[in-house]
Amino acid sequence: MATLFNAKIPVTDIDEVRSSTTPEVRSSTTPELCEPCFSDCKEVTAVVYCLDCDETFCVVCGHYHKKSKISKDLKFFNLGAAPPAHVVQLMKELTTCPNHQSEDVVYICVDEDQLCCNQLANTSHRQCRRVEKIDKCLKYDIVKEISCALEQKQHNQHQQRALSQHWKEAHNHGWGYSSN
Repeated sequence: MATLFNAKIPVTDIDEVRSSTTPEVRSSTTPELCEPCFSDCKEVTAVVYCLDCDETFCVVCGHYHKKSKISKDLKFFNLGAAPPAHVVQLMKELTTCPNHQSEDVVYICVDEDQLCCNQLANTSHRQCRRVEKIDKCLKYDIVKEISCALEQKQHNQHQQRALSQHWKEAHNHGWGYSSN
């Protein structure tokens, strides 16, 4: 059993995931087609991939997909940089609620060390004291790391100024090394 945020979530074997998905890898030599155009019986080469929708788009459809209110904040890749299909499938499995297959996990119950969807958070974890959004926890961890890095930078700058001051004093008093 793999862990994410120390929460126990079932993860199927990677080889099993690979065998259950299409063998297609997005960087293959056959050009992928724009899915909206293909549904209109047009064969237009896709250039953009939307990770959240798991859909490929041509230049025109990709432009409109990025502009739409509902999809403007989704994750887009140039088709050549998109993750392989088996990786996308694995990511979907990791973010799907094990109890409610139609829902994504969006919360972590800190009390029970478990990932949960909206439904689980409102039912099974309603009495728990610390049920937090995963993205909030990630942001908190990132902010904490940035704060530590800034403190370290300030400490290093202070040390550098102190050493520079000592060097100037030693040089002014003639305590420095001579070239003889």
